[in-house]
Order: sequence, then structure tokens, then C-alpha cells
Amino acid sequence: MSRYDTQSISMGKDFGVIFNDDGNRSCTSDEPEESKRGVEFVIDLVAGTSIKTLAYCVGTDTLWYPTKVGNTRGWRKTIYEDKDKSWRVRNRKARNCAKAGFDAVRVAGHRAKELGMFFFPSYRMNDDHFALDPLNHPSTGQFWLEHQEYTIEKSGRSPIESDNAVFYSNLLDFSHEAVRQYRLDLIFEIIDRYQDIMDGIELDFTRVWVFFPFGQAEKKAYLITEMVEKIRRRLDELGRINMRTYYLMARVPTRLKSCHWAGLEIERWLEKRLVNILVPAQLMVTTFEIPLDEFVKPAHEADCKVYAGLYPRVGWEWPFVENPTAETYRINATRDISTELIRAAAANYWYLGADGMYLFNMNYSDDAADLSYARTRDVAHPACLNGAKKLFAITKAYYLDCEDNYTYKKQIPLTLETNKSYKLRMLVGEDFDPEKSRAKLRYCGMRMGLGAMVSDLEIEIKVNDQMVFSGLAGDNIIKVSGHEGGTSNMPPAAKMFLQFPIEDKAILNQGWNKIEIKMGKINTDREVILTDVNLGVIYHNNINDMRSE
Repeated sequence: MSRYDTQSISMGKDFGVIFNDDGNRSCTSDEPEESKRGVEFVIDLVAGTSIKTLAYCVGTDTLWYPTKVGNTRGWRKTIYEDKDKSWRVRNRKARNCAKAGFDAVRVAGHRAKELGMFFFPSYRMNDDHFALDPLNHPSTGQFWLEHQEYTIEKSGRSPIESDNAVFYSNLLDFSHEAVRQYRLDLIFEIIDRYQDIMDGIELDFTRVWVFFPFGQAEKKAYLITEMVEKIRRRLDELGRINMRTYYLMARVPTRLKSCHWAGLEIERWLEKRLVNILVPAQLMVTTFEIPLDEFVKPAHEADCKVYAGLYPRVGWEWPFVENPTAETYRINATRDISTELIRAAAANYWYLGADGMYLFNMNYSDDAADLSYARTRDVAHPACLNGAKKLFAITKAYYLDCEDNYTYKKQIPLTLETNKSYKLRMLVGEDFDPEKSRAKLRYCGMRMGLGAMVSDLEIEIKVNDQMVFSGLAGDNIIKVSGHEGGTSNMPPAAKMFLQFPIEDKAILNQGWNKIEIKMGKINTDREVILTDVNLGVIYHNNINDMRSE
């Protein structure tokens, strides 16, 4: 079977919602049989939902199966087990399961196939979890310890210039043939080991997107393309032997420019028809304006699907309601994504041409399981979003998102100066044409968050060159009395919100909207930071409400 035939088949396949299990619940007991039940339980939790594809993380250098190329989890004892009980217990369980030859990946794949799901072992191409303390961390592999001459720092420095990213120089440098061959040997081991139950393999280039020293990625990108070609060739060879099709899925940075920055020649991959599914994704949080359309056109021309990556986390958030009060913002902020936000993200990506949604790190086994099921249904198809409450947002920066490298630079937080105009863009996937809507819109409102309480705020706000608010904010301001948690990776949370209705919905575009903000002179010396920009839409929630007006 030719690659082209393989690709054509993939476009006709319905992979449904794709669910990534990060593998951290692979060894929940010292007893392999008990761990087996734990792995199966996690997969059973999503059976019968719109999730049709399981991507199961196998690891990077320390793996969840009896590997001969890398190392099994808990392969060595480190000081982490002396000072941290959770690591001690986790590694003890992993060692006992490894000693018994337990294969969590096979258990997961077998159960997924029993339940009628597609199964993809997912391999992280250069995971950084060990990199802060590589000599001692439990996730460090033997290859790294024996070949430190192959790290990025030996021939350059971290490609990210922030002081927070120095540790990336401890990652393996793909400039070296030995590193690339080691990765290929692991991937080939996975392919050969699970060829009987897998439908393909996923290469996760987003955990993380560092493969070469500073300034070297674009000129050395062909080296990774050669790796992808060899993986495609191995899949096709086995496909001919086993008379079945194997697909290649890749999680990649959020835009083509960022892929080039990382050394990933996406256009070349598509030209050669190497991949069947592309998943542009962030590192840790759901975003609302990944330029998915950059990928969609060339991917579809190569018969490749494009999925949008969604996460359970966002920036600091408070609820959005039609008539907010002080009580609305008395509760503490959360980083957990709300149903309204995940619906809005999905609506945006359906609008940009996504073929489906990819869920990463979602949890179905806690008290919020029912909510998780509802959200899984919500993102399964554009029709599921008709008439559903949504909260569109301009994505807030997280970690290194304020830099323009592995992802697009975020627009907020933004420091506002008086009497200066700021122009932003918001993607809104909603169609506000009343002739096309299948539900009646009850409320549409805009919300702005500021990182300081400004009682005498005077502000002008335009949407698509139309004034939507002008003058003193006055009663439209509500002070935030709840608090955010503590983390250095997150931007500041709002201390106040300004919310007002958008009366003329005709000014709103389905797609990109221009937002212009100008703050008048205020009586404070404090820095005023724009922390949130939202557009909320609330519909009548049943047919009787629609008939009654």
C-alpha cells in the first residue's frame, strides 16, 4: 500500500474525539493484576462517549513497558525517594510491576480495542520533566547519564532566551546521529511490540519543543524530517506484512512559524505525505486562537486531518454571569477550565476548519467526572454547541507564552497607559446571524479585567470600529474579593471587572474581531494591567423560553 493510499484512508476515518492518557496511572499497585485493573478502569471511564481514539503515553527515556532500549520506570533509586514519599511509593510500585514484566501499554491497547476504540501509543520526543535536576531525577534515563556529551549545552545553549528556560540546555541535542538513532530505536521498539493492537503511533513534539541549540533548528530541521520518513517507512512495511493500515499522528507547536523555530518541517512532511493527523497544541493551557487554518489547507491537500489540542487548564478565571454582583467575584479564582470556555475554544477551532478535538490531561475519575462527560459531548461536533452558553476569550500568557518562539506571543497581560489606544484581536467562532441560529440569544456581553482596583475608571472600548462603551465605568465595575493561588508561571489575576452588554450583535464577526481600548486619566500611581478580555453569549435554554417571547 502506498503512502498516498494510506493518507486517503485516513481522511475517511472517523477518529472521533481523541483522548490522551499521560500514563501516570499505569502502576497503581505493587501487584500487576491490580495495576491492570487500574489501567482498564481509566479506559472504561471514557467508553461509550464521543472519544473514539486513545493515545496512551509510553514515556520518553523511562517507559511503561518492558523495554530493552530504554529503561523502565523506577529503574534506579535516587535521593528523590529519600526526601519525597510520593516518589518512593510511585517508584516502588513501578519496580515491582517491571520485575513481573507488567506491560501497561499492552493492557491499555488491548482494552481500547475491546471497546472498539482506535489505539495509538504516544511517544514524547524530548520530555523535559527530568531536566531541572538530571543527575538525580527519577525520570532521567541511562542513555542521558552515559552520554552527557550529547546535550544541548555541550554545543550551544537553550533556544529559549528566558532565564526560566536555562534548564532546557540539559535536553538531548538531535544534531547528533546517536541521539536520533536512540530515539528511533525506541520508536521502532514500540511499533514492533504493539503492531498487533495499535492503529498507529503518535510522536509528541510538544513535550517539549526543544531539539537543537539556539539558532540551529531551522537549518537542521531536515534531520528530524529524515527521522519521520524512517518511521513512516517502518509503518508502511508492517502494514504490507500485516495487511492493515498504520497511521502516524504528530502533536506539534501552535503555528507553522513555531514549528520552523523548533526544527519541524511540517510543510515538507505534508508534501511527502508522512503524517495522517496533526495536532497543533500548547504546552499546558487551552488557548482560543491557535491559527489552525495555517495547517488545515496544506494538511487537507495532503489528505491529513488536523485536530485542535484542548487542556483542562487556563489562566485565573471567575464565573461569567449575565448580571454579576459582588458575590460573583467573592469566590477564589481557579485555573480549571469552565464549560463555557472549552465550548468557546471548540467553536473557534471548528470555525477554523478543525477535523476534531484532542483532549490532553482531562480527568474522568474524580468528582467532576459527570462534568467531564458533558464537555466531551460538547466538543464532539459543531452541532453540539448550538444554543450553548460560551465564554470567548483572548488567551492569557502562561509560563513563556510572552515570548514569540515555541508558540505565538499572547496579547495579554497588557499594561495600559492613559490616553493611549491599544488594539487587540479576538477570535469568535459564533455565528450571530439570527437567520442561521437554531437558538435564541438572550444575552451578549463584554467583560474586561484589570489587575488593579480603579474606582474612577474612564475608558473607551470599540469593537470593529464601533463604540460599545464610553465614559466612567461607575456601576459597571465590580471589585474582586476572591484570590488566586500562588504560582510564578501565571500572570496576575484581575482585581476588578468591567462588564456591559453588546446591544448591536450585528457589529460582531464570526471570526476575527478588532477590539480597541483607550483608558482616560486616572487618580492612581499604580500600574494598570489588562488581565482579561471576554465575550460571553447566553441563550434561552429550552424551546418554551424561545416560544414565550
